[in-house]
Amino acid sequence: MDGGFVAIDWGSSNFRAYRVGPSGVLLDRLATADGVANVEREGMVGVVDTVVSRWPPAAQALFCCGMIGSSVGWTELPYLDCPIDPDEVARRMTSMTIGDNVLRVSPGLTCRSVDGFPDVIRGEEVLCLGVIRSEKRLRKGRGLLCLPGTHTKWVAIRDGAVRSFSTSLVGELYEALSTSSLLQHHLKGDAEVSEVFRVGVDYGASGGGLMRYLFSVRSRSVVGELAYDDGASFASGILIGSDIRDAMEVYSDLLGTSPVVLVGEAGLCELYRAALAHLGQEAAVTPAEEACIEGFKFIHDVIGGVS
Repeated sequence: MDGGFVAIDWGSSNFRAYRVGPSGVLLDRLATADGVANVEREGMVGVVDTVVSRWPPAAQALFCCGMIGSSVGWTELPYLDCPIDPDEVARRMTSMTIGDNVLRVSPGLTCRSVDGFPDVIRGEEVLCLGVIRSEKRLRKGRGLLCLPGTHTKWVAIRDGAVRSFSTSLVGELYEALSTSSLLQHHLKGDAEVSEVFRVGVDYGASGGGLMRYLFSVRSRSVVGELAYDDGASFASGILIGSDIRDAMEVYSDLLGTSPVVLVGEAGLCELYRAALAHLGQEAAVTPAEEACIEGFKFIHDVIGGVS
């Protein structure tokens, strides 16, 4: 395809689009706050029209993932069942017409998680494809991906296929605590990798009472054992340590032979990387943008443009 293609990650809060050239090189990017939760249906048409007018040759092939395919997006698409191979994800991209433009949209994945309950992802599956494309060791063997965020995803990979995954509410819980709880006065500023953070990781990974540990952010502060400026780091350590302990237990068969692959925003990935290292587990970081573009390049290689 002479014009390359456009890759879109359309989430609830944010809209990100990338122009990828014929050789697979990223040529341009566009990021706005036009997530599906922030625009009306008519506004979604305008968002796509803006992309098409910005990159007319490449926009002849539009690939998309994320919440645009959910019940709060343009059209709700049925999830694909795991386990699933990357080629199958690519081949089952679904055509969606928004205004005068046709997009090929990834429907997302569903599985039975480690506790037997159903779990779902929309959008992160493309990042997983990107990591599998980039990490040869994941195509023949096993590995564990972690995508930290509002809803952190732990994804089990075996012989290049997404076998299953689980979701933890780490980011959303921290947000709620920092804005709508008694702890909000103690969670100012950004969490940092520090000794206080590592102490929090130890608390969270100990397997004790998570709710008690979280309240100690306040109690330690009011008696002078914890500086107010350290509250965010301590609380983040507790939550991340608890999340990692759970993952290390349920995915123990995937650990030890290769690093956990962290995919996401740099600051949050660094917190997880430091916590994993503190708990004796190696991790490698892949930026979310890089994984997203690699995933769409894989999809483009498999199915080409819009038919």
